[in-house]
Amino acid sequence: MSSTFFRQIQCAQQEIVCFEQPTFPSVIDQPLTFTQNEILSLSSQILDMDPDPVPRYLVLRDLLHCPINDPNLQTAEQDFIRSKWITELAETQLPDGTWGNFHTRVSKLKRRFPTSEHAIHRCLALGLDGRSPMLQKTVAYITDHLSGKVQWSDHAEKHDHPGLWPEIIRTISAATLALIEPEHYLVETVWQYWADVVTVAFSGGSYDRATELARHQTLTGVPSKRFYPFHVLYPLIILSATRQKLSRDLEDRILTAVLRWPNGIYYVYNRPIDQPLDIAQHHFENWLHAHEVLARFERWKIFAPPALNWIWQQRNSLGLWDQDLSMRRSEAFPTSESWRNPQSRMIDWSVRVLRLFKVYFN
Repeated sequence: MSSTFFRQIQCAQQEIVCFEQPTFPSVIDQPLTFTQNEILSLSSQILDMDPDPVPRYLVLRDLLHCPINDPNLQTAEQDFIRSKWITELAETQLPDGTWGNFHTRVSKLKRRFPTSEHAIHRCLALGLDGRSPMLQKTVAYITDHLSGKVQWSDHAEKHDHPGLWPEIIRTISAATLALIEPEHYLVETVWQYWADVVTVAFSGGSYDRATELARHQTLTGVPSKRFYPFHVLYPLIILSATRQKLSRDLEDRILTAVLRWPNGIYYVYNRPIDQPLDIAQHHFENWLHAHEVLARFERWKIFAPPALNWIWQQRNSLGLWDQDLSMRRSEAFPTSESWRNPQSRMIDWSVRVLRLFKVYFN
């Protein structure tokens, strides 16, 4: 965990010491400017464009919700399994279910996937889930790690106390497991920890970092000052997983704080999330990803309309989404076999956006 991260936390604490309990009349009263039928219509439009195997499968499964016994979906799934990017992941996975170092990047190692985390996020972005034999092997590895049976190959990162690193990697492992199997019993154990921490952090009516830090130290017995705050990617994933749920009031406080946080969600987006970006801006994908993370919370739907309406306005003349700047590969892109044809890039962008919209209506 870099020292830059902790400087950002300190600066943010100077700017925002606490978040007062918010009221949301303007958010709650803002209607969506589009309908679920329009999402379905755009999904059918994409299907008519003859997309490559991965986006075709995502449209049929996630956007049009074809029945599992639908012949079109079954054919699409077979093509999906044999597709270029799924094959790449399968061929580079190691026998233990990982893709090398789990979290820490080593620049001198020239691997297709710099970390196992990156590869797992890639699997999920492409549409693989817990039924996949590939991810079942990964789940077995993470389960063994959380149970103390195996150790990461990553070298321990240096912190202000040697006891902090095991706590950090436990959170990272549990969060990664939560992305694949959100109701896994080992996720629930770590959820209890973070639910305790965040409840105490907001117990005074607003977020208090000092109180949060003290609770970490009490629960773990580790006197470090560098425990993750709740608004980092991994705690947010854990807090939005499992059958257990935070109270509506606490979720509202969490989402309000994260949306307004000056440095966004660490590891995802480093600006205030409640300030929208134009799709032509370089960091639009990161801003979109931040909303994908927050969409895991049930109460996100209360806060979502302003952002979703803004995204809806970013459509092109075909009524779809595209970003000419996004030629680099990321965890989420591309899903089409190639972006040599700009239409494939537009399809990938549009499917990603529509999958976020579908969360709102589910």
